[in-house]
Amino acid sequence: MTLSYSPMNQSHPHFFPGRKIDVLWLVEHVARELDAACVTKAIAKCKYGLNVEIRNLYQHIKDYLIEFEPKVVVHPFVYFVKGALATEDVFERWPNAIHVNAAWEQIHYKAHKKIKAPSDEIAKNGVIHHAWGDFYQGYLLEHGVPADKIIVNGHPIYQLYKEPYRSFFSDRATLSRRYGLDHSKRWIFVPENYRWAFAQKKLDFFVSLGGDREELTALVNFSIPSLKSLLMACLEASSRNDVEVIFRPRPAINTSRILEFFMSEIGKDTGNIKFIKAGTVREWILASDQVVSSYSTSLLEASVAGKPAWMFEPIPIPDSLHCEWYEYAPRLKTPEEFMQICNDAASPGDSTPLADWAHRNLLSGPDPLERIAAELSRYCKNTVTGHSVGSLSENLMENEYFNKDSHEMDSFSAMDVDDLSKRWAEHLYRN
Repeated sequence: MTLSYSPMNQSHPHFFPGRKIDVLWLVEHVARELDAACVTKAIAKCKYGLNVEIRNLYQHIKDYLIEFEPKVVVHPFVYFVKGALATEDVFERWPNAIHVNAAWEQIHYKAHKKIKAPSDEIAKNGVIHHAWGDFYQGYLLEHGVPADKIIVNGHPIYQLYKEPYRSFFSDRATLSRRYGLDHSKRWIFVPENYRWAFAQKKLDFFVSLGGDREELTALVNFSIPSLKSLLMACLEASSRNDVEVIFRPRPAINTSRILEFFMSEIGKDTGNIKFIKAGTVREWILASDQVVSSYSTSLLEASVAGKPAWMFEPIPIPDSLHCEWYEYAPRLKTPEEFMQICNDAASPGDSTPLADWAHRNLLSGPDPLERIAAELSRYCKNTVTGHSVGSLSENLMENEYFNKDSHEMDSFSAMDVDDLSKRWAEHLYRN
């Protein structure tokens, strides 16, 4: 998206009065966040008359910092502010706005707990943190966030698997036509999440945030052979003429890096595996017959959607990666067991305990999307300072913010937002 502004605005950005809006909602990963943002925008407009603008945190920063003056800013994450790429710029530009942390990563394994905690004064005391459940509220309290800066509200993404939201997403026939898949075959959806297989160059950074180097190195050594085993199982399964294997790289891993890994560790022949990063996890889960992953929370989503969900664990998961919910996930230990679930006669598995855990810990209250819209309305009404503008970084125009490699599918335009929000509004309020 390219938004224009005059040379005067570039010369005097500190003093340029941007367009006054109620809420600026910042997105990092489109597939993870954009539907929830657009649903909330539709609800907030239809129910409360709010003006919500949605932009990419990194891609659009050189425009939105000048274009808008929001009362409320919703961030995808706030771990720290000082020195945080883009996040620091946003806080400096609107120091008196109400800042809300949507906190899209909350289910932390042991090695992540210190790295992902709010760590500076502003992150702890200058932000309203959105918690999916009591477990995350306890985590925030443990790390110094005051109770009055936390709202416990449930997981907005998981709510999308329920009506009236669920019927919005593209169905199997649509996905078949769009991506050249055979809708009559058995679809095995594999959302990959072996992030540490690609994290060797970032270990020093994570250690600087409080991570344990030995522990993190062990995660790398676990993830590389595990990912190799998963890809080999997918390759074997894709040789069947009655199965479609749809492999989805995690949001921050470029598809080309997965293919490079495959060719380096396995070979050049990727068989009939369909490597597809487009679309959302939700529509693929809803359209598929089985979902197989590592320790990805996509398995929780699949269970909420009523789909058989399997955790592939060819190597025992180290203690540093452990989360409570893993105990409820059915396991596949070998490529042979992976092949077994490709059979029509195979047991579909029992994801009920996993779904029960998700509902108990992440969806125990009323509709989180409706609640977010209501809370944003309350913040806008109760803000004392209203609109205000602070300073801009002198290097704003020279700095590089948007990484096309790690945000491969995360570019969007204001027109895309308007179109998706309009379709959501029509879907939710057509009667």
